[in-house]
Amino acid sequence: MSVYDTYPASELSETIVVFTEDGIDNLQRIINVRREMGDAPPKPAATIKRREP
Repeated sequence: MSVYDTYPASELSETIVVFTEDGIDNLQRIINVRREMGDAPPKPAATIKRREP
């Protein structure tokens, strides 16, 4: 996941990585555990697809 360094973003804006692939995987594991415990909202109907490098 990345964000732009300026708003509004343009083709001159640089992206900043805010989560690495490992960080995203870890967050997904935490969310799944919390769902199993009943402490997190249910999965949304649509899934988010990762951009392949």
